[in-house]
Amino acid sequence: MRKLSVVALVILAVVLVGASGALAKKAPVDVGGLDFAGSGKAKGKIKGFGSEKGPMSHTMEFGPQGGLAANQFLLTLDDGVDQVQIPGTYALDAKNKYVLTPDPTLLEDRLTDLFWLYAGGQLPGVSIDLDVTKVKMTPKPKESKKTGAKTLKLKVKFVFDVHASGNGQTVTIKTTVSYGGK
Repeated sequence: MRKLSVVALVILAVVLVGASGALAKKAPVDVGGLDFAGSGKAKGKIKGFGSEKGPMSHTMEFGPQGGLAANQFLLTLDDGVDQVQIPGTYALDAKNKYVLTPDPTLLEDRLTDLFWLYAGGQLPGVSIDLDVTKVKMTPKPKESKKTGAKTLKLKVKFVFDVHASGNGQTVTIKTTVSYGGK
């Protein structure tokens, strides 16, 4: 039997370790049909007008359940005074991470509500139009090896331009709303 060179052994070891790593790819936590509730911190920032920070809670429902299909979710954010619900769809990407895609029309409606909430209420004679420029929703479900209990860490960030019109003038205001909780 022929001896392998040191270089050949190293290459063989790298290939075997790489192959075993690919085979051992961790399966995602199945969130289908589950609800997660948690709390964290929210921040709303309206450029030129300041920002607000405060506690917020969330409920994340994944279908199939209660009116949600197998690939749908409903995120409810609650600051103790107002609730905002953001519906959409979810799927796994090539890296086995969940991708949340909010319904664009309903997201605009909900962000309009959030803008008026942070702005202190609607202003007479002013209308607004939104351009959503960034949506980042990062769910990180985990399952306890000991108990099997599933938890969800959630980060959400929406950046949008608000075009406010009134008295013959239009102003564009950059607005950011973010939340992180578990």
